[in-house]
Amino acid sequence: MLRGTMVMKPNNTQIYAKLLDVLQEMCLVQLYKKKVLCCQRVVHKIIIRAEVSVVFQKEKARRKFRIFTL
Repeated sequence: MLRGTMVMKPNNTQIYAKLLDVLQEMCLVQLYKKKVLCCQRVVHKIIIRAEVSVVFQKEKARRKFRIFTL
């Protein structure tokens, strides 16, 4: 399983909205056994913690993502 860590510090709502789109796209792909390990979202402080295992339909590969925005 490949692991990726992404750290972003959005300074406006446009970047934050883009990050939400990325999370939405991750959720739209086929989830590996529908396991969502951790998902937390605080809108006002712009904090998103998501750790999901997904299977990409094209790559057929399992990937684990951790997204932290502070």
